[in-house]
Amino acid sequence: MQAAWHHIKDCLPADERGQAVSPDEMHLALSRKLMVAVFERFFLVAFWYVVGGIGLAFLARGLVALQEHWPQAAARPRYARIAGLASWIPARLLACTFGLAGDLAGWLKESRSVLFSSGLSTDQVLIRAANGALTGYALDPARFARVHPDEWTAFGGRSLKAIRDLLNRSMLVWVCGIALLVIAGVV
Repeated sequence: MQAAWHHIKDCLPADERGQAVSPDEMHLALSRKLMVAVFERFFLVAFWYVVGGIGLAFLARGLVALQEHWPQAAARPRYARIAGLASWIPARLLACTFGLAGDLAGWLKESRSVLFSSGLSTDQVLIRAANGALTGYALDPARFARVHPDEWTAFGGRSLKAIRDLLNRSMLVWVCGIALLVIAGVV
């Protein structure tokens, strides 16, 4: 019976698996996954390319791929720890960029607890820094409902647009920073 359950549980709807989540939690999970995906596919690779060239960029992206797709599931946590070490500095640098590209005053309130905490994972660092840089309610459904009670149906779209815009502005800051390093002859 247990083997049959494990075989079919992924095909069942979430409420029948006992894993149903509220729309707020689902939206935050989607936002977190979006930010981590963009971070791993652009910012992590760009950081290691600037630091050590194509070899380190390829290694960093390879570590992320191994943590997600290694055939033996037991080995994936080891690659996840190594990828976490490789993303520690770039994640905090992107968190600082959120302050420049978003609401600096709101970001400063969150920055102390985010930047120097070694126990936070990459997704926690990014979501906390983005929450501060997005004036506090773009990633907080309860606060959005209090501030804009008539516009609750537009929360998801507005929130994802705010995250996308913050990531785009951060990307622009990184490109300008890399251009300045090239002009200065450092890179």
